[in-house]
Amino acid sequence: MITIGVDAHKRVHVTVAFDTGGREVGAWSGPNTPGSWSRLRTWAASLGEPRMWGIEGAWIYGRGLAQHLVAAGETVYEVNPRGHLSPCLSNPTFSRAGDPGSASRTTDPSVRNAIQQPITTGLTTIS
Repeated sequence: MITIGVDAHKRVHVTVAFDTGGREVGAWSGPNTPGSWSRLRTWAASLGEPRMWGIEGAWIYGRGLAQHLVAAGETVYEVNPRGHLSPCLSNPTFSRAGDPGSASRTTDPSVRNAIQQPITTGLTTIS
């Protein structure tokens, strides 16, 4: 399982990927645009399958990316700024833009153990 953490912000997304053993297998950053979301997904596919995404701010600045990934069949979870996966019921706020450490925290094993339910097509129907 490749676990990909995304620290999503208004203008940029910072991403870190880890393998099942917790070893970092890659990092990516780019603008928060539809073209970049496609490039990010292509990069992630090169890391292998299966993949799980944790997006900090999937209902805010990471919403477009989350919608893009869900529509492509990826497994996506909302991660609140405190590093806990949640079923997207809260509206988190952010204090740091483009923090690689924040992206990394979204993949922490203790966070993965807190998984409640993934984001599903519900994200793609919100306009």
